[in-house]
Amino acid sequence: LVCGSCETKSGAESFCSECGDFLCDECVAIHRRIKALRGHQVIGIEQLKAESDTVKIKPRPLPSCRIHSQESLKFFCIDCSEAICQVCTALSHKDHKYEYFTDTAVNAKEAILGLLAKTEKKMVDLKNA
Repeated sequence: LVCGSCETKSGAESFCSECGDFLCDECVAIHRRIKALRGHQVIGIEQLKAESDTVKIKPRPLPSCRIHSQESLKFFCIDCSEAICQVCTALSHKDHKYEYFTDTAVNAKEAILGLLAKTEKKMVDLKNA
């Protein structure tokens, strides 16, 4: 398991049941320093394995739309490059191309990891030049 917070190749040593992320030791320390995250339940991987039946994992709430506050941001408008709710898809973005926000996040993560790999390769090439 790798850290889901910093996404380095560091091995995950803990799990935050509030965030739903596996964390490396460095991110656990950061997690405990940030005021908004201090109250989160961070559990060691071994403890998580031993207590997997009793650990409660809270689902992450989706952020609310700034225009339609009762609606969750479930879509990403490709034309406008912004997160939108279902009401937005029907009103102000009806002729636009959009996709589920989770699909956008997966695609963006893959693109970023690809760019990171290219950058790391270029850094190695520069060191060897």
